[in-house]
Amino acid sequence: MTPFLLLAWLACAGDDDGFSSPGGGTVTAADSGTDDTGTAGDDTATATTPDDADRDGWPDDEDCEPEDPNVHPEALESCNDADDDCDDRIDEDARDADIWYLDADKDGFGADDLTATDCDAPEGYVDNNQDCDDLDPDSFPDNPEVCDGADNDCDGLVDVGASDATTWYSDGDGDGYGRDDVTLTDCAQPTDFVDNADDCDDENAATSPDGTEVCGDDIDNDCDELIDDEDPDVTGTSTWYLDHDGDGFGDPAVTTDACEAPSGYTSDASDCDDLTAGNSPDGTETCDDADNDCDGTVDEGTPPGSQTWYRDADGDGHGDADDTVEACDAPSGYIGDSSDCDDADANVNPAATETCDGVDEDCNGTEDDRTTGSGSVCTWLNCLEALTEDPTSTTGLYTIEPEYGQTFDVQCDMDTDGGGWTLALVVNSVDNDDYANFAAHYEDVGDLKGTPRDASSDTSAISGWLDLNAFDFSVLRVGAYASGSETWLSADIDVADLRIDFGEDGYYLYNDANGYYWCGGSANYTDNGVGQVEVPSGGQLDCKGHEELGAGFDLSETDGTDQGLTLCGATKGAGYMNSSYGADPVSYPDAGAAYAIWAR
Repeated sequence: MTPFLLLAWLACAGDDDGFSSPGGGTVTAADSGTDDTGTAGDDTATATTPDDADRDGWPDDEDCEPEDPNVHPEALESCNDADDDCDDRIDEDARDADIWYLDADKDGFGADDLTATDCDAPEGYVDNNQDCDDLDPDSFPDNPEVCDGADNDCDGLVDVGASDATTWYSDGDGDGYGRDDVTLTDCAQPTDFVDNADDCDDENAATSPDGTEVCGDDIDNDCDELIDDEDPDVTGTSTWYLDHDGDGFGDPAVTTDACEAPSGYTSDASDCDDLTAGNSPDGTETCDDADNDCDGTVDEGTPPGSQTWYRDADGDGHGDADDTVEACDAPSGYIGDSSDCDDADANVNPAATETCDGVDEDCNGTEDDRTTGSGSVCTWLNCLEALTEDPTSTTGLYTIEPEYGQTFDVQCDMDTDGGGWTLALVVNSVDNDDYANFAAHYEDVGDLKGTPRDASSDTSAISGWLDLNAFDFSVLRVGAYASGSETWLSADIDVADLRIDFGEDGYYLYNDANGYYWCGGSANYTDNGVGQVEVPSGGQLDCKGHEELGAGFDLSETDGTDQGLTLCGATKGAGYMNSSYGADPVSYPDAGAAYAIWAR
């Protein structure tokens, strides 16, 4: 303020402001107004004012705050935490006091029907009147609406937009289950709405989670997303039977329940063998040990494959061709053989042994025909006859009867060069018999049951022969044996090529074309005008010194190896039996050599 203005204000203030300074005073001020120092040259001005330090119009002794022009007895109280009107009260009836609203329910919002004006909020009051129900602490603006029948958010709407409102689903078919595409959200359940969306068909009251799945309607009746056979709880199913063999008939033991027949199943349960398509009620019984027609009986009647069975009354394993039955399997007492010629006698059949009793025991149509083997009752004339009658005969002992009443066992060779060879003579190096009357009668025939091989190494004397005067044969063979082995066997000596003299001193035979020579007995023989095989170079004379007769029964082969066989006469003092020419002789009574004659 310039000095001029200040002086003007002071001149006016003396009477016009209505206030006086209780003690009076003076004010000095510069007059020039040019130097802002309160002086103007040497001129000054002086005014007298009341004692009012804050210039608020109240003497300091009446002013409760002489230093604050805003505080004096006539000042308006304001909310500043001070005694503005000097009545010893602070902020009462302040001109800028606020209106406060009672918050009876303590929810932070007040009602406008109970208010208070004050600088600060009285206890229980708030600065708003937005509460729509000041008696309900759960009703105030912006409070979430809930389903409690009250206007929780004070928007004038009760339970609208409640946070805990339920979503309701349209139940168009009234079955208690709703659809999920038509909904309402509300606290109370609307009419025709339910609290679930479990219905899979809201237009069919029979279709719901409480529904019963039934066969054949192709509908998901119980809303489990499984239709008919897909649903294990389906009702109205049928029982189906496995038809493993595909013959249209099912196995009653393998079943499944379903609305429709699964693949490989049928409604029929009458198959008795579901692994074989031919076995069913429509099957034809055949002979296969199976119930082909499923009637409970196997191979009954005379189905295809039946055969003829023959009565075996005597139980000998051979049936009667005149007593038959047709069936798949043999009935008791019947067999497949029809070869019995007497089904009342178990000892008469093709497997029986023929005996000399006037009966055809072996059913071959001939009574008392000879049989093969040792000990046979009705015997053979010789081994060749046995082989001819039974080509399956094998080497071994056979009973022969070369003359009536002369029955004994001999070795038969059924293998060598066609077989049928009868052992007619065997002598080993231990024997010391007088060989007079060789082959003039049957002598020591028991030794003919052994083989010449065995005789060659036997330490007992062995010699036996047949009566070749009576024995029927056409060829002979002479063999040599040493220590259990055959060392040489001649070729066939045909009876037409033999010269044989049988007398009381024995016999000899030879074949000048093939070089065979043999003599026996004690007599000295001549060639009777027939040329003989000469003694081989360096060969031994025979036991009789018959150099010109062949020297020692030489049986050399034509290849000149001079293998031979020598038998001395009755004295045998200087004699020997040798199975190989040039080898060390086997002298009597040592074992180690034998010779034999085979007849056929």
